[in-house]
Amino acid sequence: VRVVQAYLNILRAQDRLDTTNAEITAVKRQLEQVQQRFDVGLVAITDVLESQAAYDNAVVRGIQAEGDYAITFETLSTLTGQSYDALNRLSDALPIVNPDPFDEETWVTAAMSTNYGINSASAQLTAARRDIRAKQSGHLPTVDATVTQAQNVTGGQNFFGTDTTEQTIYGLQLTVPLYTGGLTRSRVRQANANAERAQELLLSQQLNVTRDTRNLYKSVTTDVIRVRARLKAIRSAQSALEATQTGYEVGTRNIVDVLQAQQRLYSSQFDYADSRYNYVLNLMRLKQVVGTLNVEDLNELNSFMDPNNQVQRVVSLRSVADQLN
Repeated sequence: VRVVQAYLNILRAQDRLDTTNAEITAVKRQLEQVQQRFDVGLVAITDVLESQAAYDNAVVRGIQAEGDYAITFETLSTLTGQSYDALNRLSDALPIVNPDPFDEETWVTAAMSTNYGINSASAQLTAARRDIRAKQSGHLPTVDATVTQAQNVTGGQNFFGTDTTEQTIYGLQLTVPLYTGGLTRSRVRQANANAERAQELLLSQQLNVTRDTRNLYKSVTTDVIRVRARLKAIRSAQSALEATQTGYEVGTRNIVDVLQAQQRLYSSQFDYADSRYNYVLNLMRLKQVVGTLNVEDLNELNSFMDPNNQVQRVVSLRSVADQLN
């Protein structure tokens, strides 16, 4: 999940950089047009200043986006131990669908039986209860069976030679503990306390997993709706920008309206891409908390990476900064 998150953060940063660069190009073109209109006396100097301020702010955002983009590659390299110059982007063919099965309680029930944290806590509780029985056995009598075998060799270098005797002794020893200074009782109390602690940890783990499963399930279903809504928002923002530009040409809108409409469009484009990455990551996290995430999920995600559409590692940060000159 950490690798998927680091990978998607690179794509997210690239989309932020792309939309920022597109905004810079659009605002720069707008600035040139406003300057030309000012030169012939069609607009006031305030329009030029507004356009120049918007352009400078867009360049600043572009420099920040480019720097963030370069940093994200380092995070992925740290996790994998490898350096990457290019990565495949997420394909538009990726299906944005609700979790399967589309039932929250089914996911919660599955998490109770397959979550690794719950299974670990349950095993610790079982071990703690067995430890109680082991400590309680300190009050029970014990029987030890012993076998002792001895061989004695006597004599030396004489006429009669050596004399060898063998002896085997079998024995049973019964031990009945009467009082050992409260050691056994103390160990039993400690074992009971450990079992209670393990019981509370199991309950806490179950509650946390239930909460996380429900939250992530809702996040995924919300992401599905959000992706669709933001795709529509792009079309609406594009139409609004065209209408605002027309209004500016005929004098019913000012340059600030045009610049704001442009910014809304590029913001909508990034929000759409961002919501797709959130959907993928939340779906992975949902399967992780349930305990069903496996390599097949990564292989399926990898099948929707487009090798013909890649992001390239940034070598220098001059491309956007040069536009300030």
